[in-house]
Order: sequence, then C-alpha cells, then structure tokens
Amino acid sequence: MAMIADENSESESDTEEPLFENITINIVYKIKTTLKEPPTDLELKPLPDNLEYVFLEEPSFLPVIISSKLSAQNKRKLISVLKNHKETFA
Repeated sequence: MAMIADENSESESDTEEPLFENITINIVYKIKTTLKEPPTDLELKPLPDNLEYVFLEEPSFLPVIISSKLSAQNKRKLISVLKNHKETFA
C-alpha cells in the first residue's frame, strides 16, 4: 500500500504542536556529598531487634546498620573495616 499526500493539504508538522515541552523543576536538595561535612539532621528509624545502628564518625555521624547478633570481637572488626573504607559507602 502506498500513501499519497494531498498537495493542497498542509503538512502535519506545520500544524501540530511539538510532542514534548521542556519542564523545569526547581527543587533544592539538602544532600551533602562529602564526608567532611556529614549531615547532622538525620532522623533514624527504629530497627528490629536483630539490627542496630553504629556510627562511623562521632558524635553520631555516618550511621550504618549492622546485625546486633555479632559477637563483640566481630562487631569491632566490622566497624573497623567500615571506618577504614567509609569513603566507599558515602
């Protein structure tokens, strides 16, 4: 099948509006992207009994959720590894 355009009709692109229009959204996010200035206004949610928060920076910066069932020695080792590699998790 072939389509034949009527020579007297205007082309569709001349009469139709563009399919998309630019939309700009002006939202200011308060996300800090460096570890030099960790966010201080975090709201920590309650966790189930098998999880707990630990902080990689004092006094309560950079919270990480870990298992509360770890032994004290394993907990110290895990926190040490997390602190040494906190740039990766930020």
